[in-house]
Amino acid sequence: MKIENEKPDDFLRTGQVIKMLGVSRMTISRMVRSGALPAIRLENNYRFKREAIDRFIESRRVVTA
Repeated sequence: MKIENEKPDDFLRTGQVIKMLGVSRMTISRMVRSGALPAIRLENNYRFKREAIDRFIESRRVVTA
């Protein structure tokens, strides 16, 4: 994940991702550790690329007939 030309608005904090996905902080941690959710670790905090979270959500969309 390149961060050289990224703006701060391109990244989400854990709390924002929790609200977007409707899951707990523990679930976010598990998803990051398992590799299901890409993140950057800054000291004791995660940052998530907005684009990666959007792709994650889209990949789990359920299509019903």
